Amino acid sequence: MRLVKIGGVLLLSTLLLSSIACATPTYHLSTSVNGQGSVMPVSGDYLEGKSCILLAKPASGWEFDHWEGAASGDNGLVTITMNSDKSVTAFFVETGMSSMSEKGFSITLPEGWEETPAGLVEEGTAYYSISACSGSGAMVIVAEMDASGLSLQTFYEASKIGLEAFGDYDILSEEEITIDGMPAKQMIYTVVIGGATSQMLQCVLVKGDTGWLITFSCEPECWDTMESTFNAMLNSFELLD
Repeated sequence: MRLVKIGGVLLLSTLLLSSIACATPTYHLSTSVNGQGSVMPVSGDYLEGKSCILLAKPASGWEFDHWEGAASGDNGLVTITMNSDKSVTAFFVETGMSSMSEKGFSITLPEGWEETPAGLVEEGTAYYSISACSGSGAMVIVAEMDASGLSLQTFYEASKIGLEAFGDYDILSEEEITIDGMPAKQMIYTVVIGGATSQMLQCVLVKGDTGWLITFSCEPECWDTMESTFNAMLNSFELLD
C-alpha cells in the first residue's frame, strides 16, 4: 500500500502540472552576512551575463530581513546578473525563538510562488508559480509518508512505481545527494501523459520511520530557466524537530 501511495504522489505531481556560453570577462561576487545566517552560493567568480541565484538561510532563532548591495528586497531568494564585480550582504534579525512549522519542514519560496488552494492536492503540500517561462507554471510537492522498515534505497525504488504506469518516460540522471545534512537520492526524468511532457526533479530521503518525497516539475522547454531555482529551493529544505 505504501508503494502505491508513493506512486500516487508522483502521478499527482506530474498531472498538475544552458547552455553556458563562452564569454569574457569574469566578475567576482562577494557575499557576506549581518547577523547569524549564511548565503548560498558563497563568494566566487562568474562569467559575464551569468544569472546567479542567491539564497539567504537564517540560523536557528534568526530570520532573514533584507538584502543590501547588489541585491535588494526582503525575499530570501533573489537573482542577480553578473555584469560587473558585485557585493551582496544578507541581513538577519534575531527572533528569540527557533523556526517552527506544523508541516514538519521549511522551504524557501521564490517571489511569486504560493501554496496551492486547499483540496488541490490530496497528498503532501504543493507550491506553484504561474510565472514560469511558458506561462503554464512550475510546481513543487513535498510529501511525508510512512517509511517504517524501509531503507533509503527501497524507498527510492518505490518512488519509481508511478513511472512504470506511464510507459512513456525517460530517466535522464540519477545520483546520491545530501539534503539537510542527510543522505538522499535524486532522479531527473521526463514523462509524457496525454500528449503533454513534463520534466521532473525528484528527491527522496528517510529520517527514522518517515520518508520524504520532494518533486519539482515544469515543461522541458523551461528546464534551463527553472533548474537553478529548483536547486536553490532544494538547498533551502530543512526538516524541523
